Amino acid sequence: MDPQENSINRPEFKSRKGINWGTLSLCLFVAIILWLFVSLSKVYQVNLTMPVRFTDAPPEISLVIKKSESVSLQVKANGFNLMMHYLLKPIDTLELSLSENRDKPFYLTNRNLKNISQSLPYTLEAVDAKPDTLFFLFDSKGKKRVPVQSQVKINWEGSWLPTSTMEMIPDSVTLYGSEADLKKVKRWKTQSLQFDNIQGTFDTWVALDTVRNIIPQPQKIRLIQKSSEFTQARKTVKVQVQNLPGKKKIRLMPDTVQIAYLVPMHQFEEAEEATFTVDVDFSRLRQDQEFVIPRIRQKPDFVKNVTISPERIRFVITNLKK
Repeated sequence: MDPQENSINRPEFKSRKGINWGTLSLCLFVAIILWLFVSLSKVYQVNLTMPVRFTDAPPEISLVIKKSESVSLQVKANGFNLMMHYLLKPIDTLELSLSENRDKPFYLTNRNLKNISQSLPYTLEAVDAKPDTLFFLFDSKGKKRVPVQSQVKINWEGSWLPTSTMEMIPDSVTLYGSEADLKKVKRWKTQSLQFDNIQGTFDTWVALDTVRNIIPQPQKIRLIQKSSEFTQARKTVKVQVQNLPGKKKIRLMPDTVQIAYLVPMHQFEEAEEATFTVDVDFSRLRQDQEFVIPRIRQKPDFVKNVTISPERIRFVITNLKK
């Protein structure tokens, strides 16, 4: 056989390419992600053990736990929420509200699974709890009514000034605590706050100070104070003399003073027509005194920061002719 003929009829074999590891890794990664997604989408039931703290007890009673209580919960949730709970641990204590428990000295956990679930993060749902009953004690507190003292400072904007006193609603609160602690309390303060650049009516709710062993009720009060924009005004007033003996005559130098005051803009005309009375009291003069001090006897209630110029007035006293 011709060697050339053998070379023509011999089949040709292609060499195999190497494995594409990049594509294989990508497929494996996608498969793991899909498996995790499917697994974490399923609902699981797990057991959690958490210490308990009771809240929202009536203010007139003191809650005393017999011992350090904890509860074992069986909860259900999808894998995503369970993973978030185990990784982040947003709460370390289970808070149970006694707002609907009235005055019962026990808490039925399995009858309050819905409330317990609301205290759990990431929509974990409690389906069972042990023990079924948690016990505690109530201890009666003393009670005392005291006035409220505001610790709020208001800085008014520009020419704005208050036109009323601060109104507190309510202006007194009831305190609950031990008789020994309450005996020392004469008043109850608000939290220390500052408000700047206030115009118009100041109206806000302020929390009261908190002390560990004393509970105020209510725990917030409302503060209201009205204000107006003021402007400066002046007025010249003749000085009157009070208690001058019939046989004496006094000459004031000068006998008029200038009054400067602040008045709400909307009451400017009213202040112009209002009566300002300035006088000096002759009965208060000493024999060696060379001047008298004028005083404001009457002014409108709505004006502020009233000043007199001059602050001292010289005088001469003479006897009337017979």
